[in-house]
Amino acid sequence: MAVIGFIRQEKMEFKDEEETKIAKWLECYFRVAGLRPFKAKLAKNKQKESNKKAPDYNIYLRANTNKGDSFRDIKIGAVWLKSKENEGGKIESYMTGNIEINFKQVNILIQKPKKYYEDEKIGFLYEIIAFLDDNRQNEAVEYGDAYEPPVANYEVTEAEDIPF
Repeated sequence: MAVIGFIRQEKMEFKDEEETKIAKWLECYFRVAGLRPFKAKLAKNKQKESNKKAPDYNIYLRANTNKGDSFRDIKIGAVWLKSKENEGGKIESYMTGNIEINFKQVNILIQKPKKYYEDEKIGFLYEIIAFLDDNRQNEAVEYGDAYEPPVANYEVTEAEDIPF
């Protein structure tokens, strides 16, 4: 397992007629060895209500990077919200799914970050971890299919839920 990115909540103020509004969204920052760093948007899947096996969230690569661009964002992944009971009996949430990196599907786990040392200041909400799934690593999977990604084996140290 390797940390390949993190998620932060971003916001932008804009004026709508007479009032100022704030737009908030979750931004994924990927730092994958051998690739240029890139950002992606984590967006709630609108088809989840009609299809229970559909992913809870989709990951979109930002296509509009230059002023005046009007392209669609490109879907590069999907994640499912999961929960499990820890040893203390408390329910903990996390996400697991996959993204396409360099024409290969990579399994990912999104969870609360763990501190590596005592006084570490963490400037993001969640970390994105890549992991191998020996049973599915050679199979091509379409994101809308009935495929549910594997649950990664890891230990949770904090009992907070993912807030989305």
